[in-house]
Amino acid sequence: MKRLVLLSSFALLVMTTAFAQQAPTSPVYWVVETNPRNIPYSVVRFYDASNTLVHEVTIDGVYINIKKAKYRKKLDLLLRQYNERGMSASKKHRSKRSI
Repeated sequence: MKRLVLLSSFALLVMTTAFAQQAPTSPVYWVVETNPRNIPYSVVRFYDASNTLVHEVTIDGVYINIKKAKYRKKLDLLLRQYNERGMSASKKHRSKRSI
């Protein structure tokens, strides 16, 4: 009897984890390059899942500190907008949009 209860509880546990939803991974991610010293600038690059450059934004005179939540939220918002547009992998696009 104990064996049957243990086996059925183990089977339920395995089935629960097998049918659990997988977290959706973003096919696009961002990378920020900054130079806070001499002349501050920031370069934001968006890459797709195959690590191909999708979009690049250069912002002169601005230091983007990704440790601050407000900058991460704005970058994530831009990332969602690019995902919604369904931008395919293309060469560099310069944008006037500021972060």
